[in-house]
Amino acid sequence: MAEVLTREEMIRRIVEVGRRDHRIAGLVDYGSNGGLALDQWSDIDVAVFLHDTQFEAFVLALSEWLAQLGEPLLLINNVNSVRSFTRAVFDTEQLPLRVDIVYYYLGEMSTALHWPQEPKADKVNVLYDATNGELTSCMRQLPNSDLHPSDLQETFELTARYFWYFLLESVCKLQRGDHWYTSYFFHNAVVPRLIYLIRLHEGAISRWFVNPRLKGLEQALSPEIMTRLNTCLPDTASPKGMTDAIKNTATLATEVCRNVAARHGYVWPEALAERVEKALAQC
Repeated sequence: MAEVLTREEMIRRIVEVGRRDHRIAGLVDYGSNGGLALDQWSDIDVAVFLHDTQFEAFVLALSEWLAQLGEPLLLINNVNSVRSFTRAVFDTEQLPLRVDIVYYYLGEMSTALHWPQEPKADKVNVLYDATNGELTSCMRQLPNSDLHPSDLQETFELTARYFWYFLLESVCKLQRGDHWYTSYFFHNAVVPRLIYLIRLHEGAISRWFVNPRLKGLEQALSPEIMTRLNTCLPDTASPKGMTDAIKNTATLATEVCRNVAARHGYVWPEALAERVEKALAQC
């Protein structure tokens, strides 16, 4: 049976195990605002920095190292040439605790946790540093990272093109009567891009490249915009609910795109939007 721990005990265990391992040069908590904005649902996100010569041997024996943390309810190890990581779940007093660990060469410390690398962070908590302060110094630079889109026009115009393409595809699937696929596709391809457009419209782009752009919407957007955005969530129990949500989405997106285009002189697929709205009026 899996051992029951608290979140704090797991963090202490990770640090203790890391300190005893000569292959590990540092441990950094990069999740939940660097350990500064925790609640009962927070997971643990830890970056493990390994001495370069020890990296490959370490990740090939991950299971042995992770066994020191306790018996997991779930364990996923991914070792590849892009980024090696672990996703584990341990039992705790409340909900099971998710522990995500990503592994870096120590030589990557000046670029680790920066965009466009995954994962991304703007605040971290250095849990252990055996580099005479070099790792800590690198992590202190993260809040100075520029997390805005580098080219607002390109970001808006590309997002708008993809949005209207995928919204049209949703309308086609809906007309065909493929209700389940329409719901899945709408939630995964259309809604995120609608939110990206709204963020651009509202200027809520200060942390564009740090957390998922859907996170913290209630705090980033005005109550008026949130009320309208909520009408874009479908009642998936019926095809009519899906239809209404798509219509509301098209109306809101048209307004957003027109406003941004008028304000900045950007281009968006207005002709396609008019055709899609015309088709929706007949649904």
